[in-house]
Amino acid sequence: MKMYFRIIASVLLAVMLLGTVCACSQKTDNGGPSADDVSSNGDSSNTEPSGNPDTDPAGTTAGSEDTDDGKQTNPHFITNRLTGEVCDEATANRRPVAIMINNIKKANPQIGISGAQVIYECEVEGGITRLMMLTTDYSALSVVGSIRSAREYFIDYAMGHDAIFVHAGGSEQAYAELASRSVDHIDGTRGKNPADTFYRDPKRLQTMGSVHAYVTSGDRIAKAVDYFNFRTEIPQGTQTSFAFVAPGTADLLSDGEKATHLYMSYTASHCPEFVYDEASGKYLRFQFKHEPQIDDATGKQLAFDNVIVISCQRTNLNDAKGHIDIVTSGEGKGYYCYKGKAIPIRYSKANDDAPLRFYRENGEELLLNIGTTFVNVLGDSQFERLSLNYTN
Repeated sequence: MKMYFRIIASVLLAVMLLGTVCACSQKTDNGGPSADDVSSNGDSSNTEPSGNPDTDPAGTTAGSEDTDDGKQTNPHFITNRLTGEVCDEATANRRPVAIMINNIKKANPQIGISGAQVIYECEVEGGITRLMMLTTDYSALSVVGSIRSAREYFIDYAMGHDAIFVHAGGSEQAYAELASRSVDHIDGTRGKNPADTFYRDPKRLQTMGSVHAYVTSGDRIAKAVDYFNFRTEIPQGTQTSFAFVAPGTADLLSDGEKATHLYMSYTASHCPEFVYDEASGKYLRFQFKHEPQIDDATGKQLAFDNVIVISCQRTNLNDAKGHIDIVTSGEGKGYYCYKGKAIPIRYSKANDDAPLRFYRENGEELLLNIGTTFVNVLGDSQFERLSLNYTN
């Protein structure tokens, strides 16, 4: 009998010790729940995600939810700062280039311009406009051009993206600001670049003349970036222009008005248009009396997911060359267009180097839809002539 009671006592003691161990194992250093806290359907508001807390379930490194410090807006994806598309960390942190592109009629069609992820269009002297194309994937560009000169307000928009600025010449004011603001730039006129950074395309030289044949390419740009030892990454915490919706979502502008044929007139001779194409879901670009704007490298018409039109103060400088000034900083109004609809917006740019940010009329930050973007910068009076649904 004594042996029997000893066995029972040993079993009871073992059970008590096992219960103590289990109770301890349910406690963690941070007070987190154990697996037993998860309900039978696998759902628990108190459970922590398993695996690396810095990755999503697919293993993609997470970004930051805090847009004020310039990090990614979606906590589970790394995205391209120019398009909002999911990308790797190296692409997300890569500085883009901003390339000045000739846009007079004789210089069209441009070449390589469809490689742009963002394009800005602003007026310059003589009633013409110039384009500035931006891309993070510049090493993939083939021939691109023709390359033209800088104006100071284009520099302002480039700096909002922390871009390396590529140009051939510039106004004296532009050169003064490139120097005073320590802008990383590659200049085809006064610059001391590697010898083959810019060249004259033989075909364009024959058909368009010397000025409009001046081109470069992605590998030549990359070589010049290495030559100058320019910084190639955007510093962590840097806020840049544009914010986007989360990958896999879209803002269809349910509160917007119809906007299927945008028509704007910088001058009587230059009236760009964007016509919404339902088949592709993009806006097709036209200029010069309804002519499609074509990339000579592909033979295809330029098309964009997002079109933004903003109104800025425009002033004639009354100098010998007829230069104008566009005030890029401060606040103003505009329109955001996507898939045939438009909403009125506000924009702000704290200073010349600050990022350009967009807001809905109620003050909420505007999140652009994922894809390519064209930004038309109009003077105040030019903006008043804008039509969202033009009819001939």
